[in-house]
Amino acid sequence: GEIGGIDSYVGLVDIHAVYAGDPSALVRAAYLNGKPFMYQEGLYENEHGTTAVDLESQALITYLGGGLVGHTYGSCPLWFFSNATTWCNTQSAPFNTWQNNLNSPGSIGVGNVGKLMRSRSWRSMVPDYSNSTVLSAKNSDIFYRAAAREANGETVMVWARDTTPVTVDLRRVHGPLAHAWWYSPANGTSTDLGNFSTTGPLSFIPRASRLVLVLDDASLGLAAPGTTTYSFAPDTTAPT
Repeated sequence: GEIGGIDSYVGLVDIHAVYAGDPSALVRAAYLNGKPFMYQEGLYENEHGTTAVDLESQALITYLGGGLVGHTYGSCPLWFFSNATTWCNTQSAPFNTWQNNLNSPGSIGVGNVGKLMRSRSWRSMVPDYSNSTVLSAKNSDIFYRAAAREANGETVMVWARDTTPVTVDLRRVHGPLAHAWWYSPANGTSTDLGNFSTTGPLSFIPRASRLVLVLDDASLGLAAPGTTTYSFAPDTTAPT
């Protein structure tokens, strides 16, 4: 069924989908609905003034908002399956050929968001809709500064779309020290900020826009965000 769209068969399906509109409100509504959901469709690259940061926001609002089934990314003219000269720019790289489009800013950005999520315990990330972990303002719509905490406090992630300071209650990170990083979806690189005592609120000032603040339980020694694939314990409940 669709959250924000056709819902006449919503009771017949096990997975919901968010469709267009205000991503922060729709993703939250889908999460509170209680069924697994994905972000089916929203802003497309190279259309209507959509920027790379909008596409990264859309992905992170989904994943940090509880949409762990997945997120889709679209780019014009690829989705058009035709020339689409009146719909979007098809004359300039990287949108002039499908080969070039594979290296578009949006494609790279959302790919790096995927690397970030796979490098941490994404299955047990819980959205911070209660504002108990991030104490600074989160804004709304595509400007929403999404945040999530791993259920046991292993990791906290906060999307910093702009350079407004991010205030986190470090007591929500497990262990005596939090290892802090800035991660850039734009190029997949991270900056190691070192360790901080988990004794109370602390503000982090992004050095640039389009960064994700990653706070880990330092005792786990997790690698830099986006560089490894998280190793989950074997599922002993799965059928053999």
